[in-house]
Amino acid sequence: MPRMIQKPLPESSPSPDAYLTSLLAEAPKILTCLNRNPASKAYGSFDREYWHYGQRDFSCCRMQEAVLTLALLFTTRHPANKYYQQQALREWINAAMQFWCTLPNKDGSLSEWYPGEHSFVGSAFGVYALSETLLVLRKAEKRTTLNEIESRVVERLEKAASFLSSLNELRVQNQSTGAAAGFYNLYLLTGKESYKAKAEHVLSALSSAQDSEGWLEEYGGADIGYLSLALDYLAKYHQASGDENALRMMEKAAGFLAATSHPDGTAGGEYASRNTEYRIPFGIEYLAAKGNSHAAFIAGLLRQGIAKRTVISPSHWDMRYLLYVGYTYLQAFAAAKDSISTTYQPVSTYYPNAGLVTCRTPEYMIIINTKKGGAFRMVSNSTMKSVADAGMLAMTAKGIATASNIAPTQASMVLNKSVTVEGKLSPVKEHRMTPQSMIGLRLYTTTFGKLQSVDKKIKEKLRDFLITPSKQSGISYKREIVLGKSEITVTDTINSEEPVQKLWLGLKHSFPFIPSSRLFQEWELEQKAVVLTPNATRVTVERVISSEGEVRLKNQ
Repeated sequence: MPRMIQKPLPESSPSPDAYLTSLLAEAPKILTCLNRNPASKAYGSFDREYWHYGQRDFSCCRMQEAVLTLALLFTTRHPANKYYQQQALREWINAAMQFWCTLPNKDGSLSEWYPGEHSFVGSAFGVYALSETLLVLRKAEKRTTLNEIESRVVERLEKAASFLSSLNELRVQNQSTGAAAGFYNLYLLTGKESYKAKAEHVLSALSSAQDSEGWLEEYGGADIGYLSLALDYLAKYHQASGDENALRMMEKAAGFLAATSHPDGTAGGEYASRNTEYRIPFGIEYLAAKGNSHAAFIAGLLRQGIAKRTVISPSHWDMRYLLYVGYTYLQAFAAAKDSISTTYQPVSTYYPNAGLVTCRTPEYMIIINTKKGGAFRMVSNSTMKSVADAGMLAMTAKGIATASNIAPTQASMVLNKSVTVEGKLSPVKEHRMTPQSMIGLRLYTTTFGKLQSVDKKIKEKLRDFLITPSKQSGISYKREIVLGKSEITVTDTINSEEPVQKLWLGLKHSFPFIPSSRLFQEWELEQKAVVLTPNATRVTVERVISSEGEVRLKNQ
């Protein structure tokens, strides 16, 4: 495939201050979410929908992870940081930790989406965030012992760790990286070798599971955002432990992330297994500081993009996820070197295991997923305009069907020239809570849901139902993408049992329940989808898309 002409980052790269200033701009919103009333029974809760609006009957455990954001604001010395050493903030940190102690279920697990959930991710990431808060405060205040509040937190953390130790999570592998980091932090807090051994055991399993192409599985494929999250936790673990196995995993992941970075600094989306488009920054900056050229390349793009707000940054996250990930921007600021440079230049690559084809020419970059109906993202090298296409979306009398899910396909390609994908569309059904389903959920959580073994089986069924639907419709499709020097030609053909009433092409869409997807970016304002009403059982549409993002229909 043709090599992309792209200049390496200049010796004087953008300042890492962008991480700090972008988070500081959102800090008032984070504190608005915190119940700061010491007379309230929910004092210290970050779940504003619970303690303020009264729209939820439990407090989401993961929102308490924002206590680490407060701890880092409290301990980060910088002229722009007005929160540094503010005693009011220190009191609120205590309140948030004490409130977290009220959240675990009897088995030590925590609940993110519904009461009594026994959430692996809520427990794993919560153990890391709370344990790291204790370590940050202890270091900043130059203490070797824990106070009464902190001792109670450790007691609850150990119970949550006991719950985590009974499970293995390799279907969504980023969550296990968080568990490893949390286990090791508990080793540092308690000195118990069993936690160190558990962290090493989890990491060993993850190392064996990591694909040779560098990615960790996320619901059947490679996902950009969640891989960066896994890299982030691996970096936290490595920073604490020095484990060389973690470093090797990070380097592999960074290579994959660099190869799938877009010229405008964005990444992911339609071709990713979970449609995410963010990069969690700490692990990238941590690895870049160690001289890794792949990570340095990504870090330079992130710094530029965050400063210009052209990539996902704290201002793009909704409040829920800002509470979840806000602290990573402060950690990235602390880990980053002032200046980074790299000689790395991305080239055209094929990742057969992930199903990804990356083609880079002097005019444009395109990444295609052959396992998701030929979904692609195309970006101009000069104007940085983006074209997103999540695959065909068709409506018949039976409903809507899409090619955007990971599903069985037949793919072929001629390197440098074309990619062809064939398969069947998957039926689309959007799921929203109703009064009846809400009542049923609460009845379940107060009865059978209390049993961890039952809840685990039900949760697996929900994952399959909401995230990885396996049904196929009676609509077959074929997509051929011809790769030219300055344009691509996309020919889509549909054969349906029922007449296709409406057909969407060039649309950025996703339907599976992926909480951290569908974040808005400004380039979407210029996205132009093709919408047709063919009313036919066989439809063929040929589009020519220029490197500048202009779309022309050839047979209409």
